[in-house]
Amino acid sequence: MRSRLFVILSLVFALLQGPILPSIFFEEILVVIFSLSNSVSKSALPLFLAGLFLDLLQNQKLGVTSIIFLSTAVFIHYSKSQVRYQTTGGLVYLLFSVFALEMLRSKLVFASNLELPILGSLVFSFLVFYFAWQPQTEGGIRIK
Repeated sequence: MRSRLFVILSLVFALLQGPILPSIFFEEILVVIFSLSNSVSKSALPLFLAGLFLDLLQNQKLGVTSIIFLSTAVFIHYSKSQVRYQTTGGLVYLLFSVFALEMLRSKLVFASNLELPILGSLVFSFLVFYFAWQPQTEGGIRIK
């Protein structure tokens, strides 16, 4: 996923999340996909800018979401060589990554556990990771 596409999708989901979309965290799925398909050096600036923009739109403390997004990218980068994403274990790892990111962000940014949106996001994540998108071993992505 290219940097511009990631920033544009983050912007669109952030703008639509309040009035139109249910309160499911689509940004976390984008962060996991973007972190898997790019190196940390390529993804640092777009993740930081997307986090700042989300904090601005949601009237939260600036920089908290950016730090969470960047730490997720570093974690995923260092665990890429350990996980085979084409297996069931890889799918579980991707879902755990999204779940951990959502729990961390909901607790630190919104100061509460938002169980229903997180469960909805996990279901959506499963559908995306199992049916529509599959990471490849060389770092790219393939849409089924």
